Amino acid sequence: MIQHTKISSKHHSHSTSRSRQEQPALSQLPAQSRIFVESYDLPQSYNTTYLTLLVRDPHWIHAYWEISSSSIEEMRNTLGAEFDRSAYTLRMYDVTNVNFNGHNANQWFDLDFAPHTNNWYVNIWCDNVSYCGEIGMRTPEGRFFAFARSNAVTTPRVSASDRSEMIWMDIKEHKAQPFVYTASRAQRIQKALANAKGFPKGKESGRKIYLTEDDIRAYYANLFPILKRLRGKRLKNM
Repeated sequence: MIQHTKISSKHHSHSTSRSRQEQPALSQLPAQSRIFVESYDLPQSYNTTYLTLLVRDPHWIHAYWEISSSSIEEMRNTLGAEFDRSAYTLRMYDVTNVNFNGHNANQWFDLDFAPHTNNWYVNIWCDNVSYCGEIGMRTPEGRFFAFARSNAVTTPRVSASDRSEMIWMDIKEHKAQPFVYTASRAQRIQKALANAKGFPKGKESGRKIYLTEDDIRAYYANLFPILKRLRGKRLKNM
C-alpha cells in the first residue's frame, strides 16, 4: 500500500524562505564568479593613422586603413592650396627580393579612393610576390605625400614549386662547404620506381660536387633574376 504524505503549505513556504535566505547576495560572491553581460558598439575609428595589408590568395591583397583628423590637417598645411586638388591614393609597391627603403621598388601602381573609404581589395597580376603599400595624397603634378606605410606581405604560389634541387653542406672543423649530390639517370629512375611501387631501396650511389662562392652566387642570380640585376648595378658602383 502506497502512503501519500501531504506537505503543508506553511512548512513549504518556510523552507523556501529559508533556502533563499541561505543564498549569498550577488555582491558577496567572489569577483571571478560574477558574470557581466555588456552590450556595446565598436567605435567607427580610433583616431589613428595606419595601413595594414592582408593576403587573401595568390592574386588578391586586402588593404585597410585609417587616417586621423590630425594627419589630414598636417597634410593640408603641407600642401596648402594643392590639398583640395589632390587625390587620396593607395600606392602599392612590388618589393619582391628587395630591401625596401621607399625608393627602390621593382614597380608600383596607384589606386585612388574617396576620402571616407577605409579598405580596398587589390588585384595583383603575379603570384608569389611581395608587396608593401602607402596611403597618401597625390598632387595634380604627380607628387606623392604619404600618410603611413604598411607592413610587407608575400602572396602564395598558384601551384607547387618547380624547384627540385637540393644543396647539401659538409661541416668539418667548424668550416662549412656546400655541395650538390649527383646521380645517373638510371639511378634516378630506379629510385622513383622503388618509391612508387614500394620496392626495397638499394644503396644510393653518386658523387658530391663541391660548390664555390661564385657557384652559389651564380645559382641564386639565375634563380632570382632581380638579384642578378642588383649585383650588376652594385659592381658598377664599386
